[in-house]
Amino acid sequence: MIKVLKKATCPSSETEFFHCCFEVYNEKEILAKISLYINPYHTIELEQALTIGNFECVNDQGVFNILMDAVVKEAKEVNLSNIIGPINGNTWNEYRLVSTSNAQPFLLDVDTPQYYIDLYKGYGFETLAQYYSEQAENLTDNWEKNKPKYEAFIEQGVSFHEFDMENATRELEGLAELCNASFSNNFLFSPITKEAFVMKMMPSLSIMNPRYTLVAKVDNRPVGFIFCYQNLHDKVDKTIVVKTLARDLDDQYKGMGNVLSSLVMKNVIEDDFTKGIHALMLISNSSTYISSSFAGNFLRSYELLQLKLNNKSWIQK
Repeated sequence: MIKVLKKATCPSSETEFFHCCFEVYNEKEILAKISLYINPYHTIELEQALTIGNFECVNDQGVFNILMDAVVKEAKEVNLSNIIGPINGNTWNEYRLVSTSNAQPFLLDVDTPQYYIDLYKGYGFETLAQYYSEQAENLTDNWEKNKPKYEAFIEQGVSFHEFDMENATRELEGLAELCNASFSNNFLFSPITKEAFVMKMMPSLSIMNPRYTLVAKVDNRPVGFIFCYQNLHDKVDKTIVVKTLARDLDDQYKGMGNVLSSLVMKNVIEDDFTKGIHALMLISNSSTYISSSFAGNFLRSYELLQLKLNNKSWIQK
């Protein structure tokens, strides 16, 4: 017999904004589980959404439906009519589902079973946002094109540095404020504390090469940041992944993304990289600074999903 258990705590869940979690199980094993969050920054059309994440499920639509029926009932009990996800609490953590793929996942890519999105769509979830990653078969050196802007920044008092690995904690603490400000207008953005940002970035130090992770500063204050790393999953080609690009939103720093990306591309070409991946871009996001360095081909796509309960006449009353 399949049963559903509601739990007030779940060790694998994020604590911030956590509401509860559900497990679907039989006499032998857990078949599915999911965590629910009420994140005040997750609003759709000015209405609070119920966020679901930390999701796992066997490939069985019936099991998924039992799990989601419990989620829907909980949403109604807390008077929320829009369920979104999967997001593990906030977008600093893992979120999105793979929807289509032309290749194996790259290092730090979203990696979910293909059937996950089919389960959601089979229940009635619809697309909330779409993302994609693209791969360039050839890298473009745009340094000469962006050199005048680089020199203009230097005259403004901007200095460009490799990430300081010896003082990584201090470097990351400085970048926390920059990234919070730079990403503040991003879809479903939640601010992150300096301490939490450092904790989340620390594991990335093991794959970080300072030549491909640069920081622009004014009076020791970060105003630009780019994080790129080698795709160690690619055993054939030397491939660079562009993961994070942030800048101070003040108008005087317009063009910073182009300068940082051209500096990195110059370095990776010198280091004999032949391919590049621009990772996890929101399709509606027009500010893809690095696009001029890529002649990219589609690699993988991802989705965030939503279920609008008010549109579902079959939801239990």
